[in-house]
Amino acid sequence: MTTLCSLVRHGLTAWNFEKRLQGTADIPLCEQGRAQVVSWEPVLSQEKIEHIVSSPLKRSQETATLIGRFLNVGITLVPDLREQDFGSWQGMTLGQITARFPTALADQEKKGWQFCPPGGEARFRVAKRAVTALEQLGRDFKDQSLLVVTHQSVIKALVYHLLNKKFIPQDPVILHPCHLHRIKASPALDLLIPNALDLMPDKGKKKVVP
Repeated sequence: MTTLCSLVRHGLTAWNFEKRLQGTADIPLCEQGRAQVVSWEPVLSQEKIEHIVSSPLKRSQETATLIGRFLNVGITLVPDLREQDFGSWQGMTLGQITARFPTALADQEKKGWQFCPPGGEARFRVAKRAVTALEQLGRDFKDQSLLVVTHQSVIKALVYHLLNKKFIPQDPVILHPCHLHRIKASPALDLLIPNALDLMPDKGKKKVVP
């Protein structure tokens, strides 16, 4: 039996437009974000999605709820799909972090999987809980097709883990914005197709997606 997980990032928030690190701060979707998610209906309606699984943070829950309405499927919240905790950097822009702590961000990025903001969560721990979550989904939703609504750091950690990447600045950019990424959750966790589906094929994503 095979459980298919199609991963998508939540819709836009005001903090996305302001380029602020959100982390576990519970920020809701903004008006543009809600409109963005609704615009995904023509694409997602063509998918065989039997259930939606979501991070419990508001921006993901709202995204999942909007999608659930037009697909007419249920939603399950999974705490381990929450965003990475960015500690004392949450709410700050990258520019503000660099201005206050000139080398801190670059120093952390060089650590790859050991990247950990002050008072926050290390990347390898994000990958570990996300892998555990998807493996559990494989057991709980056998032979089903799931839409998993989560966060950029979670999706990136899963994809880079499954590709055995070092997660360092020299790594090439893999994930495209506003795309769906397919991962097989059972019988064994496996990356099938990153960037498998463009959710906004007719939109200027560079203009609307920070």
